[in-house]
Amino acid sequence: MSFHRGLAVLVLAGVLAGCHSNPPPPPPMYPPEVRIDSPDLYGKIGVQVGTRIDQGMMFVQCQVTNGCSCPIEIEYQYYWFDATGTALRDPNARWALAQFGPNEFKALDKNAPTPGAVRWEVHFRWPSTIH
Repeated sequence: MSFHRGLAVLVLAGVLAGCHSNPPPPPPMYPPEVRIDSPDLYGKIGVQVGTRIDQGMMFVQCQVTNGCSCPIEIEYQYYWFDATGTALRDPNARWALAQFGPNEFKALDKNAPTPGAVRWEVHFRWPSTIH
């Protein structure tokens, strides 16, 4: 009898383990509009974003925090898209440099170049040596 009871306990444990649900995956580290183009920069900056429409123009609020205990420099650039997903030309588009002290926070906000902008992305990378 002890063999059958031991087998029953093992079967029951296996069934219960199979029914155990896995925890949900952690939320993504960055909002979907945020792109980290330098892989080793991932996780070193915190980014929170928000969008509002002001007088028919999209305005992006982008709050960036240096998560390091040392100063860092990063570059960032915004890309804009219309309702069809087509990239919009922004004559002022360029990689901009942002310098952060240890654990410093900065707002890197931006206005859309045209009222036709309905979607955006902001890209971050380490500074390029070629400008």
